[in-house]
Order: sequence, then structure tokens, then C-alpha cells
Amino acid sequence: QKNVELRKMYVDFLNEYESLGHMSNVTNQVDSDKVVSYYLPHHPVLKNESRTTKLRVVFNASMPTSSGYSFNDIQMTGPTIQDDLVSILLRFRKHQFVISADIKKMYKQVLVDKSERCLQKIIWRKNPEDELQVYELNTITYGTTAGSFLAIRSLKQLGIDCKADQSDISEIIERDFYVDDLLTGADSAPEAARISSKISEVLNQGCFELRKWRSNDEKIIKDLHKDLNPESVLLGAEEKTLGLVWSSISDILTYKFQLDSHESNITKRILLSSVSKIFDPLGLVSPCIVYIKIMLQK
Repeated sequence: QKNVELRKMYVDFLNEYESLGHMSNVTNQVDSDKVVSYYLPHHPVLKNESRTTKLRVVFNASMPTSSGYSFNDIQMTGPTIQDDLVSILLRFRKHQFVISADIKKMYKQVLVDKSERCLQKIIWRKNPEDELQVYELNTITYGTTAGSFLAIRSLKQLGIDCKADQSDISEIIERDFYVDDLLTGADSAPEAARISSKISEVLNQGCFELRKWRSNDEKIIKDLHKDLNPESVLLGAEEKTLGLVWSSISDILTYKFQLDSHESNITKRILLSSVSKIFDPLGLVSPCIVYIKIMLQK
């Protein structure tokens, strides 16, 4: 309430959540005695470097209730059904023509069964003078134990459904996605353009819209997505890709991390904290990092 800008972004986020049908007001809905409800605490997370959503509302499904259990405690996690990060990145570097994209609001495109939405309730009001309102979240909620598996499994089903007619597209959907990030390619520009078009068609059937398209050949994206919203295409941009920074123009992976300046003496704790900020799934900068680790061991 004290931060005017933060409050506006928070209200706008939840207004959009409701207007898109991702949550519904159930204040006057009478629950039967058999219905068990769970209320999710929520708070803002700011991500200033994001091109799309600077603020996200995060729902805490790990908060214990009077029973001692949280919503997350009663869910199963689900198995890992996507390839590991290293495999996806290595395949990505093999292609001569590469394309990347991500799914817009992936979790929010998957509806939760109505009978279980009572476990995804929140309390909210836009103004302090308003009455408290109760809402149910209608879609998969980020921060729930099963959320990631349910969203990925829904994506995988689209790949299964198109396997008979488009086996190559089915394989890409099942192998070249890491949660909502697509990293794939081909050995020719026309083939990369075809793949991009066909994947969009298949995913649109499940309301999964691909955006933030990039390629190391801008013509592929320009020709293919002339009618798209400008924010759906990123030309010549340096963007994070699975934790690494990929420059589509030069087609190289780079590392960016911020080291804090310390006026006092450098301690082992500061060294460990600094080296831990470098995300290196392929081990490409290990020769640099290992020097610090050896020093810490000594």
C-alpha cells in the first residue's frame, strides 16, 4: 500500500488474472460440509530484466494449515518426462539454423478440474476499504508441487496426438522443450521455417502460444511471422536461454553475472557466494571456476 507503483502492478496483474478467466470470484458460493478448502498466501516477485511481465504474483502452496499440512504436502510431484538440460543444449548447438521460443503463460493455459479448485483459493481486495473477496484459481498454479509435471504432461500430450501424422514435430515437442522453452533447429533455413510453422500449429490446438521467436537467421523469423505481434519476435536480441545468454546474431552462448563490490576484506563466504552465481550447465567455464573451488578447499 505504501509503494504506489508496486501496488498498481499487483492490482493490474490480478485484474488480468480474473479477466482472462484464470481465477473466479466465489465469495458468495456456499461450500458443503464435505468440501476442504485451502487458501494460498500470495506476494509479489519483481523481475526488472523481463521484457514482458515485470511483476508476478507468486502463490505459496507450502504454507502449513491448522492441520499441520500444506497443499503441497498432499500432492505427488510426478516423474521427470523431459530431457535433461545438457542434452537439449548440446542438440541445440548441433544445428546450422537454430530457432528458439517460449510458451506464453504456459501454466495458465491448463485448467484444473472444478472439483479441485477449492484447494486453490485466495483472499484478495483491490482497495483497503473494500470487503475481502474469495477467489478460486482455475488453472495450474506456479509454486504447487504437481504444477510443473501437469503443465509439461499437457504439452507432451500434444506431441503424442500428432505423432501419427507429423512424427518429426512430435519428436521435437517431446525432446526439445525444457518446461516452456523451445530450443531446436535444422540443417537448412527452409526446414527450420517449416518446423517453426508446424510446431506453432500443433501447440495452438492446446492454447499454447509460442512467442519471443529468435533465430540465427533473421529471415526465417521475419518471413514466417509477419502477422505476429511485434513482441512475439525478438530480432538481434541477447536473451537468456535455459540460464545462459544466447546472442542470436553471432550465434554464441555467453555468461553474464553480477559480482557485488566489497570494501571490506574478501572472505571465504563471499568467494563461495560469487562462484555460485555462475550457472554453467555445460561446464564450458569450469577451468576458470575450478581454480576458485581449489582455493576454497585449501
